Amino acid sequence: MLLLGLLAIVAPLALGAPECFHEVNRLKEAYAYKFNIANMNENQYMEDLESIIEYELEKTDCSDPNYIEYDQTAVFLNARDKKTLFEDMLIGGNYRAMACKVTYCPRTGKEIVSYAVQTTIIQHNRKIDGPPASKCHETWPVPKGGLCARVEQDTSMMTQRERQ
Repeated sequence: MLLLGLLAIVAPLALGAPECFHEVNRLKEAYAYKFNIANMNENQYMEDLESIIEYELEKTDCSDPNYIEYDQTAVFLNARDKKTLFEDMLIGGNYRAMACKVTYCPRTGKEIVSYAVQTTIIQHNRKIDGPPASKCHETWPVPKGGLCARVEQDTSMMTQRERQ
């Protein structure tokens, strides 16, 4: 039993993405089952978005949840403190790429979790009713639990420089 507990802690670290990222995919899958969404996408981790989170955290008071959107990125600062922001926008959105950071707010000393997602509008990203992962788009055709995953080489953990 202890070994299973250690694997649960070490596995996300071995994959290179923080636990907050894996949590979002687990919640998205549960959301897909709860609301019968046939084409909910699995998120891929995009390390490059972490710098946007850091930049926005430097500019704002981290004690309050905040939503910022610019260019093709949405940033959710201290998202867990406002349940509707976290669930409706981050989990309910059919985003494909994201990053997250766990930090401590110097003002409150409290742990906060912030997220950044690419918000590129893709026509086929509209939610379709049906059993989860039953109507995946051809660009993300692989059913993975209740989510649709992509088939290409996994570059999700690579930086922009490594992908080029």
